[in-house]
Amino acid sequence: AGATGDWQARVAQAEAALGAGKAAVRFVSGEPLQEPVSFAGQRSFDWLIIGGRSRNTKQPALTPPAEWVLGLVEWARERSIPVFCKSNVGPGDWPQEYPARTVTHGS
Repeated sequence: AGATGDWQARVAQAEAALGAGKAAVRFVSGEPLQEPVSFAGQRSFDWLIIGGRSRNTKQPALTPPAEWVLGLVEWARERSIPVFCKSNVGPGDWPQEYPARTVTHGS
């Protein structure tokens, strides 16, 4: 199960939604990351995906500032949450990790 946390205003909704259901893996997608975000839960999800916005017919490409991405990666590292950074987060050696398949929630 997944939820979007691309704006801080959506983070609490994402965390609440993930805590309510059953899922083998719970993830938050900060994509496209629109502003710096922070999460309240110690470990309300198992995987964090971070991305920018690819150019499309209605909006220009958006690459989040590296400090926003780094802040989320460090937060996830402190909680042993794998992080997958899409190629559009900008240059750098960003992690591209996947969650363990053995994670289960809500028996």
